[in-house]
Amino acid sequence: MPRKIDQTKCAGCGVCERVCIIGCITKGDDRKRMIMDSACVDCGACQLACPIKCISR
Repeated sequence: MPRKIDQTKCAGCGVCERVCIIGCITKGDDRKRMIMDSACVDCGACQLACPIKCISR
Protein backbone atom coordinates (compact mmCIF):
# COMPACT_ATOMS: atom_id res chain seq x y z
CA MET A 1 0.00 0.00 0.00
CA PRO A 2 1.61 3.29 -1.08
CA ARG A 3 2.23 6.16 1.32
CA LYS A 4 -0.10 9.16 1.38
CA ILE A 5 0.73 12.84 1.88
CA ASP A 6 -1.72 14.88 3.94
CA GLN A 7 -2.13 17.89 1.66
CA THR A 8 -3.48 20.03 4.49
CA LYS A 9 -0.20 19.64 6.42
CA CYS A 10 2.36 19.53 3.57
CA ALA A 11 4.61 22.60 3.63
CA GLY A 12 6.06 21.95 0.18
CA CYS A 13 9.66 21.66 1.43
CA GLY A 14 10.56 18.88 -1.03
CA VAL A 15 12.53 16.69 1.38
CA CYS A 16 10.36 13.68 0.55
CA GLU A 17 10.88 14.19 -3.17
CA ARG A 18 14.66 14.34 -2.76
CA VAL A 19 14.88 11.08 -0.78
CA CYS A 20 12.48 9.06 -2.94
CA ILE A 21 14.58 6.33 -4.57
CA ILE A 22 11.95 5.67 -7.24
CA GLY A 23 11.18 9.29 -8.12
CA CYS A 24 7.44 8.88 -7.67
CA ILE A 25 6.91 12.10 -5.72
CA THR A 26 6.05 15.17 -7.75
CA LYS A 27 5.41 18.83 -7.04
CA GLY A 28 1.95 20.28 -7.64
CA ASP A 29 1.13 23.83 -8.71
CA ASP A 30 0.88 24.83 -5.04
CA ARG A 31 4.40 23.37 -4.30
CA LYS A 32 2.81 20.58 -2.22
CA ARG A 33 4.02 17.10 -3.06
CA MET A 34 2.01 14.16 -4.38
CA ILE A 35 2.88 10.45 -4.49
CA MET A 36 2.12 8.53 -7.69
CA ASP A 37 0.43 5.45 -6.23
CA SER A 38 1.22 3.20 -9.19
CA ALA A 39 4.98 3.79 -8.88
CA CYS A 40 5.42 3.81 -5.08
CA VAL A 41 7.21 0.74 -3.73
CA ASP A 42 6.30 1.57 -0.10
CA CYS A 43 9.89 1.79 1.13
CA GLY A 44 9.03 4.44 3.74
CA ALA A 45 12.00 6.73 3.07
CA CYS A 46 9.74 9.72 2.43
CA GLN A 47 7.80 9.16 5.65
CA LEU A 48 10.99 8.99 7.72
CA ALA A 49 12.46 12.09 6.06
CA CYS A 50 9.41 14.35 6.30
CA PRO A 51 10.19 17.05 8.90
CA ILE A 52 6.53 17.72 9.69
CA LYS A 53 5.41 14.07 9.57
CA CYS A 54 2.57 14.56 7.08
CA ILE A 55 3.19 11.24 5.30
CA SER A 56 1.51 8.06 6.46
CA ARG A 57 0.54 4.63 5.21
